[in-house]
Amino acid sequence: MLTDQSFKKYFRRRNRRSFAVAEGSKKKQLIAKRKNQIIRAAIREFSNRGFHETEMDNIARTAGVSKGTLYNYFENKSDLFLSTIDWGLSRLIGKVYKSLEGINDPVLKLEKALEVYLDYLRKNKSLFKILYRYKDMFRENMKTKFGKRHSAHFYLLEDILNDGIEKGIFRRFNAKSASLSIAGGIMHSLMQGELELKNKKSVAEQTKQFKELVFYGIMKRDGTETNKQKKGRKN
Repeated sequence: MLTDQSFKKYFRRRNRRSFAVAEGSKKKQLIAKRKNQIIRAAIREFSNRGFHETEMDNIARTAGVSKGTLYNYFENKSDLFLSTIDWGLSRLIGKVYKSLEGINDPVLKLEKALEVYLDYLRKNKSLFKILYRYKDMFRENMKTKFGKRHSAHFYLLEDILNDGIEKGIFRRFNAKSASLSIAGGIMHSLMQGELELKNKKSVAEQTKQFKELVFYGIMKRDGTETNKQKKGRKN
């Protein structure tokens, strides 16, 4: 039988559960915020000093936390280093996938993906320096959980290229090798400063030239590109 007392007990229990959920959610947010704070500091330190020269003390000082706090979130320097790369690549891959929503044309998809890659790496120079400096190490660990994350953007490019090949838009070639070449071309171009220009108009022009170079190598030469695709490439 339901009584006023039973209702009061029910609402007290419900309020306690709601409070616990709210507190748990708040705690998770604080943990995520502190972890991101440490990761951003680690990216700066690893970029400036390199992995071997960077000490946990350097990262703690830059992050504005105690050295002991670092070990509340990461097991050691190696764990923190890999976490910084995983964090940066997750953001990059997420941005690329989001930018491709609603786009079915492989030409337009590849164009948009290249634009996002170039823009993200240009804006995140410290992360880019780490990726470029340790690219060989990442490739050697492709079978690990971290390596799979690092190779996800290669798979994305490969899928786009295969889609274009199957639809008869791109000429036939090894999409896997081509995706590695394109990603390597992006890294090399940025490292050489060819796309690191302060003038936004010049940056846009250099980005356009890079895209044209990629498409020159993959497009069919028999005039089968549709008017829609040509129009999309001009925009």
